[in-house]
Amino acid sequence: MSHFDISKVEAAIRDKGHWEESIEWRIFTETRFYIARVEQLDEKNQTKSVVYTVRVYCDYDLRCECKTLERALHFCDVFQDWIQTGWKTEGWPGWTTATTP
Repeated sequence: MSHFDISKVEAAIRDKGHWEESIEWRIFTETRFYIARVEQLDEKNQTKSVVYTVRVYCDYDLRCECKTLERALHFCDVFQDWIQTGWKTEGWPGWTTATTP
């Protein structure tokens, strides 16, 4: 079960072509979420398939393509959990990339 309301995501994609949201989960630290519906065309310019492109970014930029919106929202949750776990267990602050190779 996703943390996001799929009906609101569907409405945003229908109205604007994409859905965006951000969550501040630590002081001055937010994760941004983006999903867009992308039609993949064949050689005759006909819709061959549809995918949902997912982008989740905070200190890192994580992306994937999914065949369903439900799976796309699941990856939003997975990526957010991964970012937060990295911060909690490994100490992955964004500023270290500027000072550490």
